[in-house]
Amino acid sequence: MARRLEQVAAAVPEAERVVTQVNEGSASVTLHLVRRGQRQRSAQEISTELRRATASIPGADITVSEPTVFGAAASTSMAQIEVRITGPDLTVLEDLAQQVLDRMEDIPGIVEPDTSFERVRPEVRVVLDRERLARLGMVPAQVGAAVEDAFNGVVASRLDTGGDPLDVRVVLDPSARRTVDDVASLRLNGPAGSVLLGEVARLERGFGAQTITRDDRERSASVYASVAGASLGEVSTAIEEALAGLEVPAGYRVRLAGETQRMYEAFDDLGFALGLSIVLIYMILASLYENFLHPLAIMLAVPFGLVGSVASLILTGRNLSVVAFIGVIMVGGIVVNNAIVLVDYVNQLRARGLERGEALARAAGVRLRPILMTTLTTVLGMLPLALGIGEGSEVEAPLATVVVGGLTLSTLVSLVLVPVAYTYLEDLVGWLRRLRPGARAA
Repeated sequence: MARRLEQVAAAVPEAERVVTQVNEGSASVTLHLVRRGQRQRSAQEISTELRRATASIPGADITVSEPTVFGAAASTSMAQIEVRITGPDLTVLEDLAQQVLDRMEDIPGIVEPDTSFERVRPEVRVVLDRERLARLGMVPAQVGAAVEDAFNGVVASRLDTGGDPLDVRVVLDPSARRTVDDVASLRLNGPAGSVLLGEVARLERGFGAQTITRDDRERSASVYASVAGASLGEVSTAIEEALAGLEVPAGYRVRLAGETQRMYEAFDDLGFALGLSIVLIYMILASLYENFLHPLAIMLAVPFGLVGSVASLILTGRNLSVVAFIGVIMVGGIVVNNAIVLVDYVNQLRARGLERGEALARAAGVRLRPILMTTLTTVLGMLPLALGIGEGSEVEAPLATVVVGGLTLSTLVSLVLVPVAYTYLEDLVGWLRRLRPGARAA
């Protein structure tokens, strides 16, 4: 099966090399692509083709995923979409997981949905007769320890080899524990003597999950999926709407986890960082100017920078990702530079004796060239990345896009808005001063 997948991956025209790793019961085939400048298709487009090519391969559960902004290719432990269900009973969890899976399969953009319950393996369950155990003066923990010792062994001693000590482990002969009857014949020692495991327990064959996961000390199950042809935010919103009418029993909880949870957490942290950066910028400006008025006129450039950032994403059809949000924070710090250059020169001219209106007009003319040069150097430097030129630009392009859009709009607006805001804010303060008691007498 792994060789067949290798052949499918190697047939991709953009393939540079194929690496295969085979484990017990599973295998992974990693496809390394040629550089972005040497191919026309994106990693997402190639993943879509591979999903179609592997959909007809029988006898295996095949998942195709590509690297995300949060790390390597998504897996069940780092899925793009994960709906986590918690509660006490595994049977109810399995039923809820199937209901969630059925609702997610109809959502556009969802590919390869799966549940944690589909990865099962055969097992032998030991169902204890607790009344019989109690009469013999034994507890379930003794039975569990005896079965574990039979299969995993007991460390009887340690061998000193001059380096790290080696465990000397005593294990039951594999020939004595091959069948269910062999396991039922295991001897247990208790206060009333020794008994066979089959005398105090019933052994059943069945299938169970490879692992029983817990979330906040509760049993949990997950429904996984990848995203293709849509943004993670759009798909997450559609899932929340689809699960709104799901009947969840008391004591159970259904919530989005995986990369969606990390995205929401990142947005919360970045939103706080954006607000904090704006406050810190204002505090620094206020301390430097020794004035609470002029920093307000400078800070008015920030909202227009944010508007330009959002508008640039809309015009280019890109989504507000974590990388783009980092660019928004950068814009908040960059756009004030032009306003600082303008307001600082206005204050210098007024200190030399010029009237406010004349100082504003002269400062706008003198500082126009430095402001435009500063803006153009940043915008032109970011433009190749915003256009998706170069290796790795698929991930970083949204950051450059918001910087170019935010800086361009804020520069054009601040050349007009900052002088107007400067004038009106000073007039407002003068009007408030005249309203104070005793101002006329002074």
